[in-house]
Amino acid sequence: MMTKEQFLFIFYGKHIIIFGILLWLCIHYCRKGFFRFSFEKMIDWKGKRILEKKKHFLEVSVNILILLMMLFLFFRALFPAAADLPYALKDQFISFEGVVEAGSNVHSENKWESYNISVQTPKGTTVKLILHGKNGIATGDVILAEYLPHSKEGILLSRKKADTSAQKTKIWPEKINSLPQPVRISIAVIWILLFGALLFFDRKQRHAEEHSAKGNVILVRMPPILFWVLSAFLWFSGIFGTFGMLGFLTQAFQTGADTVYAGLIGVCALLLAFLRLYCRKKKILIKGADIRIETLFQKADFHRDDVVYRFTGLNNDKVVFYQNGKKLTFVDPSYTGYQKLLCWLEKREVF
Repeated sequence: MMTKEQFLFIFYGKHIIIFGILLWLCIHYCRKGFFRFSFEKMIDWKGKRILEKKKHFLEVSVNILILLMMLFLFFRALFPAAADLPYALKDQFISFEGVVEAGSNVHSENKWESYNISVQTPKGTTVKLILHGKNGIATGDVILAEYLPHSKEGILLSRKKADTSAQKTKIWPEKINSLPQPVRISIAVIWILLFGALLFFDRKQRHAEEHSAKGNVILVRMPPILFWVLSAFLWFSGIFGTFGMLGFLTQAFQTGADTVYAGLIGVCALLLAFLRLYCRKKKILIKGADIRIETLFQKADFHRDDVVYRFTGLNNDKVVFYQNGKKLTFVDPSYTGYQKLLCWLEKREVF
């Protein structure tokens, strides 16, 4: 059994290191400001020019992530540890005996480990604890532990194994969270590649729109407010999805419920990135007497005299375009450039 002195040495040693990192970052921001990137020494290739062009965006994104990480570490780690210092000095640990609702996937024989678990108190409430011990903690085990009140971290004193029948009813969180490391790495790499590819193609479409605007091309697309809303939710889910994927990869989430929540946020980030790309790809480009209708999965070019369309909707103001008798896309009054499209279809002067 780990003694309280050993636990406190490990616990506060870890937080002193975190404090040192945060202090260094604070000094850096106070003296030198934001982190800046320089690509002058990089080999001259196409990627270098892209990085130099996106230098400001990369600097802002990285610094935002660093600041968010600093806030997370301060409120999630340092603040509770500082609040627990008087309790640790006075040896005022909270004693607990109860049933484990969600066990940890970490389990190796005779090795000191930390277990992130959820336990049920005698009052029926659920508490999440990080306990240091040996030989694992499974769902349904009855444990005796002592922990600090604010950080909810402590030591495992004793454990009584649960019945097999009791474990079967609550085994699904452990199955979700007991994936081997190669599988975790594969899932994380696939998520990063998919998320990065969606953001890359979205950015590419945005540059294409900016280039079209300079080439005397009429652009008809979805309303800007839609992109602003999607971008806000995408940034939120993308940041937390990245942290969630890192936690999944490093096995920081040792309960099935936390792993599921992190996975759901990651899936939401992918769906939002796909939806924004879909909305950005859905557009109509008009130049002279020619029109190009684009969607995420198809592209069609027509001359004004050959385009097939009809008006539908309650107010007969929704324009639906067809190709070979099949619906291609539609445009309604909320779209940017809608009035210009109507003037072009009616062969009137486009204002």
